[in-house]
Amino acid sequence: MGEIESKSLELKPIGMVKNAFDSPTLPEEIARHPSTIFIFPQFLKGLSGLKKGDVLLILFVFHKAKGYRLKVHPKGDPRNPERGVFLTCSPYRPNPIGVSVVRVIETREKELDVIGLDALNGSPIIDIKPALPILNLLKEMMKDEKNPPL
Repeated sequence: MGEIESKSLELKPIGMVKNAFDSPTLPEEIARHPSTIFIFPQFLKGLSGLKKGDVLLILFVFHKAKGYRLKVHPKGDPRNPERGVFLTCSPYRPNPIGVSVVRVIETREKELDVIGLDALNGSPIIDIKPALPILNLLKEMMKDEKNPPL
């Protein structure tokens, strides 16, 4: 395991977020407002078939988070008891990767307007995936916690 633990990964941003939120804000507040995702030209073919109304998972980098903490107060509020960072949405993680479920509200040549994204302005986008298969699986798992369909 030691060899794996010491390796680093290289990720290539495929785009960038543009919105009105330049500084940390509650994720729920950011997600209520539209954001634009600019896709870099070399990745545009990867959006083939995308349409207005599609539901996507957007993976992004918490580019303003410096360092990490393994125990944090959820939502940064000291009134909340500390929890392990992997059980929170804190940006201060060993790998500062965020994920949002979004709905596409408009598409243009190099841009996607979405609602539901809780990334800050300038956040690098590292991947886009269809959300419905995962959401359907989650719905099934919530129905029957004793026998998840895995």
